[in-house]
Amino acid sequence: MKCFRLPKLLLHLGLLSLLSLSFYIPIAEAKYRPKKVGGYKGPTIPTGTRGTCDDSSSADRLTPIAPLSHIGQTANPSPTVIWHVPDQSTHPMIIRLWKDKEILWETTVQSQSGLMTQTLPSLTPNQIYRWQVVLICNPKRPSQNQVIEAPITYRPLQIPIAPQLDSLTQAELWYDALSVAKTDRKLYQSLLTDLVEVETLAQSPGTGIATETPQTNLNRDLQQHLTNLKRLLLP
Repeated sequence: MKCFRLPKLLLHLGLLSLLSLSFYIPIAEAKYRPKKVGGYKGPTIPTGTRGTCDDSSSADRLTPIAPLSHIGQTANPSPTVIWHVPDQSTHPMIIRLWKDKEILWETTVQSQSGLMTQTLPSLTPNQIYRWQVVLICNPKRPSQNQVIEAPITYRPLQIPIAPQLDSLTQAELWYDALSVAKTDRKLYQSLLTDLVEVETLAQSPGTGIATETPQTNLNRDLQQHLTNLKRLLLP
């Protein structure tokens, strides 16, 4: 009799093993899907994003890793911003924080190829700021500077959340999610893909994301930004 019960016992053990293993399957990260895009009218000062310092004909561009179709949020009063530098050579670089037409803070660093980061000074809650990066190609010819910027706002949380990517994306905290994802290439690429999808959807009303302002025809800077982000996703 025992010899006939053994297969059934093994079957039960197998099912239990499968159930146990299921707890180790990683949960898919939540996508970054802000409920509203639009409402950001863009910079109030001229910006330039044509070419690079190394080669003006290069397709690569200085690129903020941040949304432009809407205002990126953070729950950190002194958030870290990230941008991509295509140039292999080193150049002076100015990072500024703007509020309306006023420069509140700035610092100068030397550029490095690839991703660069900068922690901003303390922000006032629920105010709209712009962080800006100016890459100085030729100090004698300011018109050749490469300039990028992106909007940011500090939104304090009423209830703390876990510093995990899925929690941060669900809370629409772009800058916080990016700070977590930037050290993991797979997570970073996934989050960047989310941003490309959001910026693309923002161009077409009725595609699942509500827009505060019509964005059927994006301005030149936003179109270039979307092209830049897509290029960064290439292997």
